[in-house]
Amino acid sequence: DDYDKEDAHNLEERVTNRTANLSESVSVDTVSTALKGGLEWGNGFTQFPRDFTVDEASEKTGVVEVSVVDTDFRNELELLSNSQIQASALATNALLNEKINRVVYNVYALVDESGAFQHDSLFGFIPARGARRAMLTFVWTKSQSSVPANIDWELKIIGMDDDLAEAIQEQVNSVSSLTENPGASQAEIDEEQSLFGDV
Repeated sequence: DDYDKEDAHNLEERVTNRTANLSESVSVDTVSTALKGGLEWGNGFTQFPRDFTVDEASEKTGVVEVSVVDTDFRNELELLSNSQIQASALATNALLNEKINRVVYNVYALVDESGAFQHDSLFGFIPARGARRAMLTFVWTKSQSSVPANIDWELKIIGMDDDLAEAIQEQVNSVSSLTENPGASQAEIDEEQSLFGDV
């Protein structure tokens, strides 16, 4: 349909106008600037961890690859969700560039000698210290669609070890159980009042 083609073109034009830096030009400098300053994404703004490296950013090879060290997450599920938003913002901006067909977003954490995650403290004024541990990698690829109005992108999340996958699953289940039974029953309230009396 001409209408579908026009809609797809208008959508791409709106996104391109908001994120013209990577859709028009990909280099180590433009990707580094995007990671430092953040990217517009949807109705908001996505910021990235301050500790990052641009491993590759080339319109000749069609690849953007970056590595970030996240010291801001509270648990593994938050690491996954925050990283996915960041990877999506970067990939969307870069893959709108006709010369880019692959975006790789490597995520690391810092751990101490016992393997415990290390975090920034005092609102980020005291940076975390520790050894880098690879956590997961988001790989976005773009292929040429047979339908002009379609955008064919694929995401794979790789590199997650069994411990990380298990921790995320447990945290998802924990959140799910909270939403399945969000309130206390009347019997539980009565029992608590009988233990502590009316306050």
